[in-house]
Amino acid sequence: MKTCHAMAMGAAIMAAVGVSVMQGCLHANLPGATENSLAATDPNVFPAPKLMALSLEYVANRYPPAGGAGDGSTATFAFNLPEGMNEKSVALIESMLEGRGVRVTPENAGTLPVYHIVTMWIRGTRATVEMVYPFPELGLTSGAQPIYRGVSLTLAQDLSPWRVQRQQLWTVGTIEVPPIRYVSQAAVESPASEPAAEPAAGTDMNAPEAVVPMADDDAAESPSSGG
Repeated sequence: MKTCHAMAMGAAIMAAVGVSVMQGCLHANLPGATENSLAATDPNVFPAPKLMALSLEYVANRYPPAGGAGDGSTATFAFNLPEGMNEKSVALIESMLEGRGVRVTPENAGTLPVYHIVTMWIRGTRATVEMVYPFPELGLTSGAQPIYRGVSLTLAQDLSPWRVQRQQLWTVGTIEVPPIRYVSQAAVESPASEPAAEPAAGTDMNAPEAVVPMADDDAAESPSSGG
């Protein structure tokens, strides 16, 4: 893994020859407080919202809602995010999902399948995102609620845009389903919590072809811990 120091040196060299480099030396644990004093805990800091959108797109493509992935003409799933997300970050995620996914609301929580971002670790040019998604093949719980399965994604950004490198599926119940957190479109944001401006170009919403989803019988028993 390249260190932030090495990335800075590389960026300086490449800038001298006219090559554009996307910076990425954030150290973050999301959501909530952490014992690591160096780690950011604000889920709105760039590139966290962008990585959430990439992760939602990846999982919804490979494990689509019962009605199909959709074409963006109407929403096919809702998403639930870590605590502390502001309106600007949620709107950015919705725009990157291009109409297929929308924020979870009291109105759609019972009608759309909900994909949950549970935790995220960002270490410079590497990130890990843990999610749970509806697993309709197993039906519903005794309380008529969806059964969810967990997945961990590893994302990376070297000299190319952020992308999903690999995934790990988990057995049902390994990653707990988080509580629903509503973010109103009228929410008032703190200027200090607003995400950095999104780059205008270079966003690749599709994972590389080399990423192959694991078969169900290859699921592990417990997720790996973030660094």
